[in-house]
Amino acid sequence: MAGLGEAASVIAVLQISQEILSLCLKYFSAVKHAEKDIKRLCNEITALHDVLKNMKELLEDSKATKLRGSKLLVEQLKNCSSELEDLKNTLDPSQARNALRRLAPRALEWPFKREGVEKKITMLNRYKAIFHFALTTDQA
Repeated sequence: MAGLGEAASVIAVLQISQEILSLCLKYFSAVKHAEKDIKRLCNEITALHDVLKNMKELLEDSKATKLRGSKLLVEQLKNCSSELEDLKNTLDPSQARNALRRLAPRALEWPFKREGVEKKITMLNRYKAIFHFALTTDQA
């Protein structure tokens, strides 16, 4: 099987993106003033998730050749994973605010300002483009 290491990296990033989507859905139902930003972030996470699923399928295909830029991809997957972990930790209300919430419970608050959301969307678009390009290049 070609690219087992790459496939494992893709799976890890897929799992994180799925967790972020779940967190965004919690915010979407609880926070009314940031619906547009939450929806845009969810759409970008979903698009990245879809590209990663395609990449995983290609890497796990026994007939597929190894992606030509696999070393570069592994590094980009690590970077993407790290940035998604940061995003997940920012969005996860049970992590950073759990102790405070026990002392003074309050409504769920969207942790980003518009500029922060734009920055995250730009980051997601960049990784999506890198991974999509790798898929396109490999299939050409």
